[in-house]
Amino acid sequence: MSIGVDLKEAIATVGVTIRIVESSSPSEYIRFKPNKQVTKPFIREYFLETMMSYDTAIVSGDIIEVGVTGHRYIMMNKTPDLFENEVMRYGGVAYKTNVNGSLQRPEYSRGANLQKMETFVTIPGAKTVDALMVEALYGHSLDTDETLGELGLEKHELYIPHKFGAKVKDRFYIDEDHYYRVITVKTHRYDDVDVLEIDVDTRPNAYPIDTTLAFVVGGPVN
Repeated sequence: MSIGVDLKEAIATVGVTIRIVESSSPSEYIRFKPNKQVTKPFIREYFLETMMSYDTAIVSGDIIEVGVTGHRYIMMNKTPDLFENEVMRYGGVAYKTNVNGSLQRPEYSRGANLQKMETFVTIPGAKTVDALMVEALYGHSLDTDETLGELGLEKHELYIPHKFGAKVKDRFYIDEDHYYRVITVKTHRYDDVDVLEIDVDTRPNAYPIDTTLAFVVGGPVN
């Protein structure tokens, strides 16, 4: 493992200190470098290639924070670089986060007039969620070779760790002026990172609903 140890020392020399958010693992070093598509400002700013040591504690879906800047990133993947049947380092891609909110789920109950009412409750562990929100492109993703600005824009996409278990009809709440309804959940595009298609949520915090449209977490309302 001498190569892995040597590379770890090199990463510590040229890299930056990071910590894994919501983890007891100690800080470690990681090397960032700009995405090869350097002519696209958005991709250069938000999509970074990474190099990690052979014994890194980082896994796909982790949120990492850079010590010197305070910027946070989602680790989108983690690929081993092998030599003589051993991992000598890991490579990956990290997406810079630009929003922090809570993931909420609708629950239903009966009001005083026996009408079913919809309210939103924060999913356990998802009160403060770091994510990347971007404008979705018709038939394209922002990590393709298409030129930004030349494609029509539609709803938004939210890149979020899979561990929060986002579902259709959930709400991503940033503040009183910015909250969004989850309309699609893509779980197989990346390891441990979900891509949510979202739009502006026009549902109020509580209102009567048609019983035929009721969706209840854990079972039907009696």
